[in-house]
Amino acid sequence: MVKLIRDRVSLIVTALVVVGCFVLGASDLVPIPTVEIAWPIKSDKPHYVPAYTTITGRELMLVYIGSSTCGFSNAKPLPRIIEDIKLGLQRRADELGIQFSATGVFH
Repeated sequence: MVKLIRDRVSLIVTALVVVGCFVLGASDLVPIPTVEIAWPIKSDKPHYVPAYTTITGRELMLVYIGSSTCGFSNAKPLPRIIEDIKLGLQRRADELGIQFSATGVFH
């Protein structure tokens, strides 16, 4: 009987905590944090700027896949190398008359 009461109290407390957290988050009483990861570009060299347009037709796309546990993915020159690659591919896409986009996945 005591175990049954303890289980029900645990269930009720858990439900109240979940509902309470939902209410606090939805009412903006507690700010919800966001996480953004970016490599700052500390250079006077040009850098890639997305066009932010809807792409139709042919497209040249760069996909970068990295990992926080990979030595190369964390090498200091990598951000500049990726920027140079994006700029080169953007120029090539312009020459071909097609769109260019870049995306990355970092695990």
